[in-house]
Amino acid sequence: MPSHLSDIGFDLKTHEDFEQLAIKTCQEGQAYRTTDGTYIKWSPGFGIELWAQLDRDDEIIGLHPHFHGNGRMRVNIVEKIKRPNSTILDAAYYGWSNPSDDGAEHGDFPFVFDVPNDKIQEPRLGSVVVVQLAAFRSRA
Repeated sequence: MPSHLSDIGFDLKTHEDFEQLAIKTCQEGQAYRTTDGTYIKWSPGFGIELWAQLDRDDEIIGLHPHFHGNGRMRVNIVEKIKRPNSTILDAAYYGWSNPSDDGAEHGDFPFVFDVPNDKIQEPRLGSVVVVQLAAFRSRA
């Protein structure tokens, strides 16, 4: 079944395949501990990244793909979005791309983006940051 993971080369057929990939990510990746849990980033090559999330008891609670590319975008961070099925380590933000220099909440266009590692360096609301975005096809 197609997924965001298959978009970057991981063709998982079963839940067990997913579990094995999460375990491999935890074994091969680099850990980033936070007060709310741990992120583990595994970079197997070609810009592919997997971000595992572990709770305070070191149980896997999430696994997210990312693709590290060259594209960067200035974004005015307006609001933190809480999704209904999010873990403590998930985050999404609403912001404006290419904001004007006057700090107002406008720019080229508004959008929402997910962050696989929010607690490592959480952006301040109202700040303009440079983000590296990876887009995956919607699976609605």
